Amino acid sequence: MSKYVSGEENLKHLYDIYEKMAEAVKLEAEKINVPMSFAVTDEYGNLQYFKRMPGTLSVSTNIAIDKAYTATGLKMATAAFAPLVLPTGPLYGIGMHDSRLVTFGGGQLLKKDGVIVGAIGVSGGSVEEDDQCGDKAVEVFNKLA
Repeated sequence: MSKYVSGEENLKHLYDIYEKMAEAVKLEAEKINVPMSFAVTDEYGNLQYFKRMPGTLSVSTNIAIDKAYTATGLKMATAAFAPLVLPTGPLYGIGMHDSRLVTFGGGQLLKKDGVIVGAIGVSGGSVEEDDQCGDKAVEVFNKLA
């Protein structure tokens, strides 16, 4: 998202968007009764924002951050990456070169005008629950960014 950051006012605007995205994740997580960790990275995979609900599994902190990192690094949702790393897939073994790569859903790209400007990572539930909550964050981003 640094491509769109120019000055303190814009940083505040982005932070406000991240807060609203986190709130959308929280509301969805409360509906399904699964506490979540939520991370936002810039287009280079650098952490820009993080929030963790009380009761979230401790491992979900790093997993959420790494899901966002993976999505930006590979320019795809982590759910789309998963089949590529199977033993018969073209990227089998890639995890040996970068231990931060996450090979299951919960990481999604953020795009503005068709350009990748960052990603989110959500972790705490099943892959489906993580993506369900992540979808809410992406909807907020698409409305406000």
